[in-house]
Amino acid sequence: TGVMTIGYGFTGDEIKGRTFITESEASKELNEKINSSRYAGAVKKKLDKCGLSITQNKFDALTDLAFNAGSGVSDKAIDKFVSGGDSAILSYFKSIVHDGRGNVIPGLVKRRNLNCDMWTKGEYYDPY
Repeated sequence: TGVMTIGYGFTGDEIKGRTFITESEASKELNEKINSSRYAGAVKKKLDKCGLSITQNKFDALTDLAFNAGSGVSDKAIDKFVSGGDSAILSYFKSIVHDGRGNVIPGLVKRRNLNCDMWTKGEYYDPY
């Protein structure tokens, strides 16, 4: 899409002036970002607000979704789960595969399949 990234999909001001990152640095930054109030914290806040307690793999699937698509999207996923259970959230995961122009992006299809497998089976793998 023409958006410059480094590491594990870092963009914007967080990479300003940087053109290289080691795998170790990228892993450290990813861990810090994922566990921040913006991603894992936002998921926990929404779950708490809904009075939900879920397994670690389900929490991880939602946190990955928040990191990849935004915490508003993971909030909507939780709402889908509350209203329709596993089948509703899995359908929602599979629907989040389009770019801003409505085109299906193969990488997002793989990522959403990972989210579904993480949610249902507790399977973690590199979708790429």
